[in-house]
Amino acid sequence: MKKFHEITNIFPEMRDEDYHALLEDIRKHGLREPIWTYQGKIIDGRHRYRACLELGIEPRFREWDGNGSLVAFVISLNLHRRHLTSSQKAAIAVEILPWLEKEAAERKVATLKQNQEKSILEKNRETDGEKFPYRSRSSWEPVSQKITDDKNEFTEQVSHNRKSNQENNQTSKNEQLTCSVLQSEQSVAEKTMKLPKGRASEQAAKITGTNYRYVSTAKKIKEKAPEVLEKVKEGRLTLPEAKKLISFPEEMRRQAIEKIENGKAKNVKDAIKKIEQQAEQQAEKAVPADASIFENYRLIHSDVADIADRIKPESVDVIITDPPYSKEYLSLYETLAKLADRVLKPGGSLLVMTGQYYLPEVIKLIIPHINYHWTLSYLTPGGQSPQIWPRRVNTFWKPVLWFVKGKYTGKWIGDVAKSAVNDNDKRFHKWGQSESGIAELIEKFSEPGDVILDPFLGGGTTAVVALRLGRKFIGADIDKKAINTTEVRVREVIGSAAGG
Repeated sequence: MKKFHEITNIFPEMRDEDYHALLEDIRKHGLREPIWTYQGKIIDGRHRYRACLELGIEPRFREWDGNGSLVAFVISLNLHRRHLTSSQKAAIAVEILPWLEKEAAERKVATLKQNQEKSILEKNRETDGEKFPYRSRSSWEPVSQKITDDKNEFTEQVSHNRKSNQENNQTSKNEQLTCSVLQSEQSVAEKTMKLPKGRASEQAAKITGTNYRYVSTAKKIKEKAPEVLEKVKEGRLTLPEAKKLISFPEEMRRQAIEKIENGKAKNVKDAIKKIEQQAEQQAEKAVPADASIFENYRLIHSDVADIADRIKPESVDVIITDPPYSKEYLSLYETLAKLADRVLKPGGSLLVMTGQYYLPEVIKLIIPHINYHWTLSYLTPGGQSPQIWPRRVNTFWKPVLWFVKGKYTGKWIGDVAKSAVNDNDKRFHKWGQSESGIAELIEKFSEPGDVILDPFLGGGTTAVVALRLGRKFIGADIDKKAINTTEVRVREVIGSAAGG
């Protein structure tokens, strides 16, 4: 049995229905296209080969001559045969990137070797010329002349053979059909065997017939969730759907793909909606009726404007929160400032994460109600920070505005906090922050036993970190799902502590 070349893994396996259709076609009409090999291994036609073995038909092979790029050759054979979407082409382009990079490295080595040999030859010629100054140049190149003669002889022989075949007309109809197919495949392949110019990613995009931006997106998807890109390659997900899906945690991605493949969801949006509904139902069942108040934490289902009267005045040590950043939510910052002025203890701190886009407006809304103290730099290394397209800025940090009720008399504070690399946690909320970054803020600004308030609870990260570090916690959110999600997370923290 023939072995498969690694390059065959670029393309996905045929679906069962497509393979059975191929099987029946070969059963009725025989093997129409040859199976391509290189150095004895199959590079194209693994499904045709499998079908031939299954049907007991002798496979017909054709060896690639190694002229040009193997990647470009294999892609060219498949692109005209398969009906691939733009998303699939982009996924395949990402798969061939390592091959293109490998070929580029091999070409570089070959060029270097060729240049070294040329340099040695030129040096020998110069030396030979010094020893024999009257020697003709033609006597230096007997090998190249022989190559030229051999090439002319080979061309004449080919021409003679073609003429002989035409005169004798001995090729059967089946052989003529085979030759036609081979010539067709060869002509299609030859169009792309020569690699286009550019970087590997640009070459991959041109070879597969898709755009560079699609390839860049597919590459990011593979880096974060290779199993998702595999579904794109199979044609089960589009690239925009896959891009949306990778923002969710691994388990949710797995469930979403499963629902789509089982026909229980039409697309990623529908699948995620169904998963979230199921999680919400489970969370509601897990929360007892008296869950709103406990010794060390309290969760309030309420808008930020309505919770001031539900918290005892001057009972909170620190507010650490992350409100929405967009323009439509700017008014919330003034509401937050009024809340802080009412519930913070004298000297207590309000720490507000915010974006840079509306920073002047945010500060202007807060300072009439509570004293501005400082701005901390919250570092977000890795690929977790967004690109601000209107301002043409890649962000690697965000401001944490520090306000104080009255005068600050606490300990000295370093004005940089840092999230671990790529640690933003979007499993529980689309705006979720990393536990590592929140933990650093809590440890900088509070002591065990202090009361932490987060009036924009979200996925409950501040809650679980505060309780884990021995602080008391109050959290509020307008979204009941956020309350339920946090409750489940908090119960896990309490259960782990009790078990330990």
